[in-house]
Amino acid sequence: MKKGFVVFLVLAGFGLVLLSCGKKDEPASPSSDGCSYAFGYNLNDDNMDWQGNYLAGNDFTMSGDMVIKRLSLKAANAGKIAMAIYADNGSGVPGALIAETGVINGRAGWNHAAIPEAALENGSKYWLIAISQNTSVMTSRTAAGIVGVFKSYLWDDVEAFGIPSDIGGWTGYDNEMKIYASVCD
Repeated sequence: MKKGFVVFLVLAGFGLVLLSCGKKDEPASPSSDGCSYAFGYNLNDDNMDWQGNYLAGNDFTMSGDMVIKRLSLKAANAGKIAMAIYADNGSGVPGALIAETGVINGRAGWNHAAIPEAALENGSKYWLIAISQNTSVMTSRTAAGIVGVFKSYLWDDVEAFGIPSDIGGWTGYDNEMKIYASVCD
């Protein structure tokens, strides 16, 4: 496996949990379905998990133009999840929603979901964000200096309306959410 840059989110049963950094391994590229890692945190180490009803994620600045077609999230347990890409609002937090997966029935391990093509531009900052219905589904780890955000958000609203298109009230934290984006043939 190649070393790479990866992104992930995690909520703990009793609140947000910060976890330590470790080796970042890029998945084999390309995968059997024609998709390959583009950016994010694709860590496979053990860690803590997040509570349900929280949007959480990390920011990334593009080092080249790319078209993202799939998002992947590592789950500690089975449960409903949703993932999205947001543009940065210019103040260092998620702004406009670019693409989302919709609700998927996740399983323990890596979960992959297609999104409408999302053209991301070189030098621009974007956010990979996820949410789960239940506690102990999404995973992350503490990482000093890693920019992350979280926000309480009702899962019932995700099921009824999708991931919100542009909301404020984000709180910062040092954490790597286990989520990454892929380009696909």
